[in-house]
Amino acid sequence: MKIRKMSTFSWILAFAAVLVSTVPVASQQLQSVRISYSMPIIQTSDSYMIVAHPFGMVGPNENAVVSWTELTPLNGYFRFGTSPGNYALGSVPEDGETSTAPFVPSQVGLGAPGIYYGVITDSPDATISADENRSAEFPVIIEAQVTADVIGPKGTVTTSTPTFEWQSVDGVPYYHIIVSDSPIQITEDENGQTVVQGANIIWQAITPNTSIQYGAYDPSGFFDATNGTPPPLMSGITYNYLILNNYGNHPAFTSAVQGGVIEFVVDVPSNLPPPQLVAPADSSLITGDVITFQWDEVVGAVNYKVSVFELREENGSTVSF
Repeated sequence: MKIRKMSTFSWILAFAAVLVSTVPVASQQLQSVRISYSMPIIQTSDSYMIVAHPFGMVGPNENAVVSWTELTPLNGYFRFGTSPGNYALGSVPEDGETSTAPFVPSQVGLGAPGIYYGVITDSPDATISADENRSAEFPVIIEAQVTADVIGPKGTVTTSTPTFEWQSVDGVPYYHIIVSDSPIQITEDENGQTVVQGANIIWQAITPNTSIQYGAYDPSGFFDATNGTPPPLMSGITYNYLILNNYGNHPAFTSAVQGGVIEFVVDVPSNLPPPQLVAPADSSLITGDVITFQWDEVVGAVNYKVSVFELREENGSTVSF
C-alpha cells in the first residue's frame, strides 16, 4: 500500500509560571485536510524553568528533538513510558549542555506506534523523587506508517446505508472516516506536502471501532453539529471515502499518513418519480445575481439533490463542467 503524507501537524508544549492548560484547535472540517494543533502547558519552580518542544506525531525512523531552557543549570533527561506517571521505558540524555535531547524513536525504544508519556527531568533514573526537578507530563505520539486495510464498501453496493469496515492498525486507538459525494484529488503543494482537494464532505466520524454505518452518530461527538442529518446516498452516484488513523478522539489528532481513496457506487432501485423542474425554465436567460430553483414536490421524498452543470461546445462536441 502506497503511503502519503497529507498534512503538517505542529505541537508546542511550554513550561513556565502557574499551571495552565488550554487546547485551541483549528480545523476546517478537513476540506483540505490541513490541521494545526497547539497545547501550551505552563509550570515553574523557584529554581528552574523547562520549556519542552516535542513533536506532535512523528514516524519511528524520523529525527526528533526535545529542547528546554533552564533558570539554573540542569543535567536534563527526556524520560518516557507507556502509561501516565511511568517513565521506565527509556530515556534520552541531554546533548552536552545544549538543553536538547535529539533522537530517532526506533533507536531509543519508541519504535512501536502508539501514545507514550514523557517528562523533562534532572533525575538520573526513572524514579523521580520529590526534590528532583521535572516538567509537566506530555504525550508522545509515534505515528503508524501504515493505514487500515479497507474491507468495504467497494464497487457497487445495494444499500443506501452501507457499513464501512476495515482492519485495525497496531498502536492506533481511533479511526477518522471521511465520506465525499464528489471525487477526491490528491496533489502535492510547493513544499511536497500532499493536499486533498475537491472533497465535498457529506459525513464524517471518529470511532474506536473498526466499523461504522453511514449516517450513524459520531462516537467522538465532534462532527454531530456539522453532519446534521446526513443526506441519503443516491443510486448511480459514485462516493469516495478515506479512513485515517487517529490518536486522540478529536480531528486534531488525525494522522497525516493515508493509503488512498476508496470509491463505491450505490445501486438501489427507487419507486419514486423524479421531481419536475418548475424554475428556471429550460434555456432561460438569467440576468440577476441570484438563481432560485423550484420543483414539484415528490411524495415520499426526504431530501432533494440539486446539481448544476455547464455545457460547452468545444471542437464539435458538448462538454459538461
